[in-house]
Amino acid sequence: MLKEVESILEIGPGTGCSLIEIAKKISQNAQVHGVDISLGMLKKAKRKLRKRGLLRRVESCCGDALCMPYRDNVFDAVFMSFTLEPF
Repeated sequence: MLKEVESILEIGPGTGCSLIEIAKKISQNAQVHGVDISLGMLKKAKRKLRKRGLLRRVESCCGDALCMPYRDNVFDAVFMSFTLEPF
């Protein structure tokens, strides 16, 4: 369990599979944030989180990872997986 972590950011959560797993593993007082460029993916993620009763533990926003809407040094950990693609 990630008990010592208060806030985690996932960049590019897509349909929310990792957000769900992170939300299940953090302490009750911690918060998970997700930023994704696709509003459609975020909607799917929210549906999954709501279905599992985890929506209150996750904040998500639509945005570009190159210009995120967060201040510096806000998160204890950052996670990213299957997000970058070669151009």
